[in-house]
Amino acid sequence: MTRLLLLLCISTIGPGCATSQNPQDPWEGMNRKIYAFNRGVDDAFVRPIASGYRSILPSPVRTGVSNFFRNLGVIVTGFNNVLQLKIKDVPVDIIRFTTNVLYGLGGLIDVATYARIPYNNEDFGQTLGYWGFDTGPYLVLPFFGPSNVRDGIGLPVDIVVSPIYDAIGDEGVRWGLLALFIVDTRANLIDAETFLRQAALDEYSFVRDSYLQRREYLVNDGKFAEPEKDDQSERPKSLLELEEEEFGDEPLYEALPPQSDPAADRPKSLLELEQEEFGDEPVLEEDPAPQ
Repeated sequence: MTRLLLLLCISTIGPGCATSQNPQDPWEGMNRKIYAFNRGVDDAFVRPIASGYRSILPSPVRTGVSNFFRNLGVIVTGFNNVLQLKIKDVPVDIIRFTTNVLYGLGGLIDVATYARIPYNNEDFGQTLGYWGFDTGPYLVLPFFGPSNVRDGIGLPVDIVVSPIYDAIGDEGVRWGLLALFIVDTRANLIDAETFLRQAALDEYSFVRDSYLQRREYLVNDGKFAEPEKDDQSERPKSLLELEEEEFGDEPLYEALPPQSDPAADRPKSLLELEQEEFGDEPVLEEDPAPQ
């Protein structure tokens, strides 16, 4: 139910002029056209009705309506928790739903939150992701907005499981609740939409990237895969390795040119030449002493 709420409301954003070439969005051209269609429908019908709904009903009444639909969404969450084998979360979902129904005027008051009972958020798209189904390309659905192939397949299942569709036999009441759900959801997003249209350079890309990141976060229960660690990177590097990374094959210190000896540049005397040639030996032998 919560995901359906987001899909129905985020479709208000229109197309931008930039293309990001996101590999997860190979159908960007088609998606932008559907996005523009959704925005046109919203500007013409949904947003004016939601603005009137917001201006007529006081905030406490609108909060009660939102609490009521949020509490119905717990049934969809519990169903998907069973499919994902998250057995420990199922009793929490049951306690939360029954607490709000019994003590919160049928769910109009969120007593469970005051009692610190956790609120889980699961849908069938997340269930498919839990069992290893790939997301597939990003896809903008008419009237529903941002999605992907996997979540688009899961959306009808969540609609059928929702009490609005299954538990209410009267067609008039069912469609009336659905219309109220759409209008209340859209009214809650007017402030966020105004900020988005003012801040985002390309609204289409901003909403797409935000949706993909949020879905990855929800499917992995807030956990992201850590990059693989390289064993070689954990050991300390030697000084030689650090020097090679910094300077490559270049020597760290350049060899200094040999310094010239000023004494070697002057002409040598005969005595110095004699010492270089004969060392300490005399050039002429002395005559023997007279007898």
